Amino acid sequence: MVIAVPVTLLVRKLSKMDANAGSSGAEAGAAAKPAVRPPSSAGSGKKVNGDELPAVDLSKDKEQVQAEIADLSTQYDASAVKPLAAYLYHTDPEIRASARNGLIQLGEAGAVPYLRKAAKEELDPHEAKQLLEAAEFLELPPEPLKPKSAKPKQ
Repeated sequence: MVIAVPVTLLVRKLSKMDANAGSSGAEAGAAAKPAVRPPSSAGSGKKVNGDELPAVDLSKDKEQVQAEIADLSTQYDASAVKPLAAYLYHTDPEIRASARNGLIQLGEAGAVPYLRKAAKEELDPHEAKQLLEAAEFLELPPEPLKPKSAKPKQ
């Protein structure tokens, strides 16, 4: 049995998981440190199945990048996968989370290899797990559409 979960609910759940990521380490007495990436590794030169990801412009401010990710994720076009996947390697963990959530919202199974590769290279185990969960979600078979039934007889 497949349970249909609206994408918006999943995105909210993943966002809450991101927000709570640091709290578990803080509760144990150790502050969680976000994974720091060298600027040169942000998207450029990453290859998945022979496809190179576009370079990420690290000079853009966070709000501009978030708006770009939101725009790409609502195009519902497979051509948005690679630009979104490039942000999985951004230096800012919030932008990486937005990119992951954007790929989920986009709903393209073509994003799975990018999510899995990013998970393998991820320095933070929590983020790696979220990337793998996103890939598994996109691999789920679509729920068959149910025809609208006529009004029930009373």
